[in-house]
Amino acid sequence: METLYSVIKDPVVLISLLVLMIFKFFPPKSINSWYGYRTPSSMKNSHTWHFAQKYSANKGLQLMIITLTIQLIFYSVLSDKSNVRLLTLCVWLLLIGFLIFKTERKLKRLKDTE
Repeated sequence: METLYSVIKDPVVLISLLVLMIFKFFPPKSINSWYGYRTPSSMKNSHTWHFAQKYSANKGLQLMIITLTIQLIFYSVLSDKSNVRLLTLCVWLLLIGFLIFKTERKLKRLKDTE
């Protein structure tokens, strides 16, 4: 129970999960500059935009579930909570970077097949 309370007190991963769920269930319908997965390659045309929104939301949810699992393990195993926060943030940043890398790579492959 203490582990769950610690995760709630350190909500970065939970907020990320919530945002990604919003992106998955309410994806932006058209290209815009304020909501969704926005990079130059995703905003080239409507096809790449819709692909990037769907792919990044699905892959992001998978990665955030992994991050949440890792965070729960860290809180269960490690006694120093400040180290857990730092480790969780590092994992979160690495997986966000991985998400961007994977999405951009898929967009490049999509462009190459057109």
